[in-house]
Amino acid sequence: MGSLLEEYAQKQLPLGEELRAVSAECRERAVEQAQLQFEEQKTKKKTKKGAEEEFDAAKVPFKIPDELVLRILQHKLSQQKCLTRGFVLDSFCKSLDFIQNVYAGEILIQTG
Repeated sequence: MGSLLEEYAQKQLPLGEELRAVSAECRERAVEQAQLQFEEQKTKKKTKKGAEEEFDAAKVPFKIPDELVLRILQHKLSQQKCLTRGFVLDSFCKSLDFIQNVYAGEILIQTG
């Protein structure tokens, strides 16, 4: 799914613009939380002089909201190329919450 999100982040479509904005917000929140946790752990640990760890914001993972991921997937699957050739979803639903929300109707999946 990561490559699909990367593809849409590069596109000059409303979904691509939204993805870029949401990604920036989600990354910022995740980095802030990770930075706080890092600082808390750093104060709890006593490290040897010169062996201090540094915080790397680039390595902080973040999650795109499921609703946006589904809207991007719906857009991709509605494209002519996917309708005629198909599209392989590998390891799509990775969380039980996501699957439960889809089946509970909280996240709507529309088919063409």
